[in-house]
Amino acid sequence: MKRIFIAQKMTGLSEKEVMKNRKICTDYLKEHPPKGFEGEKEIEYIDYYSQEAPPPEAVEHTHERLWYLGHSIQLLSTADLVIFANDAADAKGCVVQRLICEMYDIPFLEMEIHTFNSTIKAACWNLAGVFNH
Repeated sequence: MKRIFIAQKMTGLSEKEVMKNRKICTDYLKEHPPKGFEGEKEIEYIDYYSQEAPPPEAVEHTHERLWYLGHSIQLLSTADLVIFANDAADAKGCVVQRLICEMYDIPFLEMEIHTFNSTIKAACWNLAGVFNH
């Protein structure tokens, strides 16, 4: 089984919006598997949207988001491929995750998602974002 980690901007989004964007990604990936994933029977999408609350010390020192980033990096370490979706370049956590991918040779792709309304969905690969080390 191969594992895909979807990195996406979450700040300022509701849980519903985050999950909607993630579903668009996974639906697209099922129809258009990335290189090396064609014919793969089982693909697990790593869910790092944590319901767990950070410790009071992290909240007290306003490092709550950093605590969540640390949790996501632990899960990122188990991925066969990382997909950077939407405005990942504008999200501090995603920038750190991408740097980790580059430094630790974790393959990744960039993906743009456009949702125009509830019935029209389109996704396209930014092939310049493909790094196979």
